[in-house]
Amino acid sequence: MTAAAAAVVQDAGAKLLGWPGAVESIQDLLTQQFRQPDVPHPVLQWLRADAQFLAAWSDAQRRSPLTLVVWGVAP
Repeated sequence: MTAAAAAVVQDAGAKLLGWPGAVESIQDLLTQQFRQPDVPHPVLQWLRADAQFLAAWSDAQRRSPLTLVVWGVAP
């Protein structure tokens, strides 16, 4: 809840100061610093890429025996 409120305040502050907001930053990330054409839905594409990364990361963590040991020992 606090992180969501902070994101809203940060985006509003950027707009008040005339700075680029979150969508422009995501567009910059997805177009490799504006070397490629703009993507139609940057936030949706970023969320998909994030979900793919988290799926691959969690799969790698499950396959790591050290991670399983740490999870078993952790309180």
